[in-house]
Amino acid sequence: MDAVIDHVSAHWIPYVVALAVLAPVIFVTRRWSVSLIQWSIELVVYFIVFHAAVHYIVAALSWLKSEMGVYDEDRVDPGWTTPLVEAWDRAQYNPVGVFYFECAMLAVFVLLMARTRRFKVQKLRPRIERTRRGEVPKSLREKYAQPRRDRSGRR
Repeated sequence: MDAVIDHVSAHWIPYVVALAVLAPVIFVTRRWSVSLIQWSIELVVYFIVFHAAVHYIVAALSWLKSEMGVYDEDRVDPGWTTPLVEAWDRAQYNPVGVFYFECAMLAVFVLLMARTRRFKVQKLRPRIERTRRGEVPKSLREKYAQPRRDRSGRR
């Protein structure tokens, strides 16, 4: 987290400029861009959870492999590690295949989300009329209206 804070504090001007340029564009195209932003945030959350699970599984397997020897001299630490914070740094992955496995799973996540969570254009709702105290809204009045009966008393 310190690396992110240091980066943002060192490069805050481009972020402010990007925000000033993108905010009006996002506001004007919010019917499409809001769903894309939500979809991207959901994908990032899925990948963070998956990456953390892979990190701890690799750490547990490394510990288990180092404890599998019968004698102390047979126990060898395989040195399997994955980065918890810097997931993009391939040099920190000891079995390099784990990095490619995570990339493949990211592609699977994108395909599954594209298949099951399609982009939805946000529908702009019409403004509703405000209800006043003691007054039944028009939509409910029409929905639950009783049919008029004959006033003669007969059914």
